[in-house]
Amino acid sequence: MYQFGDFELDTGRRVMTRLGEPVPLGERGFSALQSLVERPGEVIGKRELMDTVWPDAMVSEDSLVKAIADVRHALDDSPADPRFVQTVYRRGYRFLAPVTAVEKLASDRRGAAVVPQRNHAARRSRAAVGFLATVLLMTLGGLGVRHLVSGGASPEAAPFQGRTYRRIAGLPEGAMKPAFSPDGGLLAAVVVDPATREHALWLIPPGGSDPLRLTRGIDVRGPSPTFSADGSHIYFTTYSHDDHRGVLPQVLEIPVLGGTPRLILSGASAVSQALDGRALAYSRVMESGSSVVVRAANGQESTVAEPGYWPRWSPDGSWIAYTTSNPEGGDGDVWVVHPDGTGRRKLTTNATQVYGLCWTPDGRWILFASKLHSIGDLYAVSVDAGVELQITTGPGECSAPAVSADGEKLVFAYAVLTAAVYQAEAPGRPSTRVLSEQVIQDIALAPEGRRLAVVTGGVSSGRAVSVVDLESGDRRSLSGLDASRLRWTPDGRALLVAAPSPDASAEWIWTVPLDGGLPAPLVRGTARWTSFDPSPDGTRLAGARCTATHCELAVVGIDGGGEQVLSSGRRYHDVRWSPDGRWIAFTGGDRPQDTVSSGLWVVAASGGEPRRLAPDGARIAWLEDSRGLLFARFETDTGLWRVGLDAAAPERVQRPLEDPWGYRIDGVELGPGSSPTVTLLITESAALYEVQRRD
Repeated sequence: MYQFGDFELDTGRRVMTRLGEPVPLGERGFSALQSLVERPGEVIGKRELMDTVWPDAMVSEDSLVKAIADVRHALDDSPADPRFVQTVYRRGYRFLAPVTAVEKLASDRRGAAVVPQRNHAARRSRAAVGFLATVLLMTLGGLGVRHLVSGGASPEAAPFQGRTYRRIAGLPEGAMKPAFSPDGGLLAAVVVDPATREHALWLIPPGGSDPLRLTRGIDVRGPSPTFSADGSHIYFTTYSHDDHRGVLPQVLEIPVLGGTPRLILSGASAVSQALDGRALAYSRVMESGSSVVVRAANGQESTVAEPGYWPRWSPDGSWIAYTTSNPEGGDGDVWVVHPDGTGRRKLTTNATQVYGLCWTPDGRWILFASKLHSIGDLYAVSVDAGVELQITTGPGECSAPAVSADGEKLVFAYAVLTAAVYQAEAPGRPSTRVLSEQVIQDIALAPEGRRLAVVTGGVSSGRAVSVVDLESGDRRSLSGLDASRLRWTPDGRALLVAAPSPDASAEWIWTVPLDGGLPAPLVRGTARWTSFDPSPDGTRLAGARCTATHCELAVVGIDGGGEQVLSSGRRYHDVRWSPDGRWIAFTGGDRPQDTVSSGLWVVAASGGEPRRLAPDGARIAWLEDSRGLLFARFETDTGLWRVGLDAAAPERVQRPLEDPWGYRIDGVELGPGSSPTVTLLITESAALYEVQRRD
């Protein structure tokens, strides 16, 4: 037992407490902290720490930086003015506070279990990652893969712990968002129509044979559908379009064997009905976000949580589970609350992106999908003990779990992530694949249109920057930064890269020269830049600058000039400066529930009120004459679209049926010239998998 300040570190139970209260700290962070407190006052080298924390894996220094950042967060420590952990430049880290070592029996102490972290022992190199992913995917297609929960402690085994999962046969491609009927005999799912790209609701009988399509002409979106308490209807979410309010979700119900859908709620999503049929819980969508609302049989409503998404009733009706993570993007936790609004309690310890949650039939566990390690996996958290355990690991993305009424079967969507870059001579022309990776985070086309900069990999496997010559296919790796986004400088001689600051407390924008020079910080600060773009003359930078509480669209001088906030109070994605330097365009992202932000916008670089050009859109690129933009649409229809600054109706220039554009466009780049090349980043595929409690 090590004591320092108000903290105690129990290395036997691997628990840290503060004044007797458990402090959440991941497995890697705990190991790093233990190494430091065992030798207080000494400088422990980075390589020594990495060998200690990851004894059987080759990891980059970025992993250590992340672990130290987790330690500082748990200790409420500041890298700029440290009380506990000091960074010794280019050498390592030193523990500053006095430490007292006390021998104690493990039974003398009680604490919460360490939240399990994914084991990256197999990730010895990028080549090994690719090989491992291939082996896993081959096995998944045949015998299945056995996944074990790593680390942690719990009062009992988590449901479906260490079980095999396998793909459900007989379903159309692209199945996702499963939901069981109350008796467990039927399964509903959302399936992408390969002909129209429309998301349709399907009913799957026992055994997965002869599935029945329930909807046509309606794009089923939002959270997973749910059955009514008596199993006679299915609730689902779709989106409507309002010229003034933008994209609005609405909830419809349809008879379980098909029929005419009926609107039951507007400005809402994610309906869940209590099993006694006496009340509904749903997400009410507002401009500021979503809240959880309970609607009684008499129509009386009460708000029980704000913010809140994806509400789900417990089997006995005493709790409503929900998440504060926006399914359209945003970190949050899993919570429970009584239907009268009392007893609100947070169950998880690490805020992360959550997509889908459900109860086990005994009401003791909540299963949810989380991007705690950048790739979505399934987790279980016990409602009483608050112990969080990881159920799945693998190269793909798990989401939207559903458990049958007898508790014997877990079904979830599993997407084997693939990403490819395609290029065409002009918008609407046939395209050619120029690059393919398991994960591509961002792309940027060089000013001359011949080179493509890419960010590949994820947080767990390490993100890397490279430049590809599109004519020769040659590829060159750059920098050791853990990059998330990038843009070219106007002269094409360097890249601007968003990556963590040296102490990982913030995200800076770095200049990465192509001549082999070291990266240099260009824009510092305490905020996080979620999107950015340099002005055509290279003197200013426009971007979305976010803190924990708000985001703003700002323009900053690169050479120490002033700064100007052009807009605040919205969400800002895909920030792009027009070629003539007069305008800045941005979007609200993919299908945002925030109607204030949704759509494609422009604002004068000199200031003024932003103007919406299209009600929905993302992934934008300016036309060379600065009189319009290319962009992707998600709510109206897929494909590539063009809109002018006069805000006339957008025109589709690339239909979704023409291979390969049309599944999901994650990046648009336009090359120079009177007939410019267009470069698109396209990702994702999905299918339903099931886990049997007993093999």
